[in-house]
Amino acid sequence: MSEITREQLLLRQWEVASELHRHEGSLAWQKFNIFIAVNGILLTVLAVVWSREHASYCALRVPSIAICFFGALTSIIWGLLQRRGQLYQNYRIAQAREAEGLILVEGDQVLNLYQKGLNEQKLVPPPRVCRFGTHTLVVLLSVVMGAVWLSLVFWFGSP
Repeated sequence: MSEITREQLLLRQWEVASELHRHEGSLAWQKFNIFIAVNGILLTVLAVVWSREHASYCALRVPSIAICFFGALTSIIWGLLQRRGQLYQNYRIAQAREAEGLILVEGDQVLNLYQKGLNEQKLVPPPRVCRFGTHTLVVLLSVVMGAVWLSLVFWFGSP
């Protein structure tokens, strides 16, 4: 068996961190799609509940509050999951960045994909309106949706 060198190990560490970073980004979009689908279903169910012609307000109140409460709970859980995913992604970037700094060829650093963030890159400047990362925007969306659902809970719960 051949012995693995330090450089090979560092390169493999960088590859794994990069793969996990991309995978975490993919998971974030999958969670986003599920969240949007669940909210769409809940809004549809709420509309169906309120489309009953002969139901009284009191009869509609309990299911409406339950649906809105579930929507708010879903939004809170989704925001927490998104934030945790963001922390994992940041951790993988830090791992890749550290490995990049240690992988040298003839004394020169050859990898620099993770050394600078998107806003620091000179090759492809980000648009001026892009101040937040994707994770931050998605977490803000979960907070907004949670606030909407909670306001509906209070609206349906008020006499």
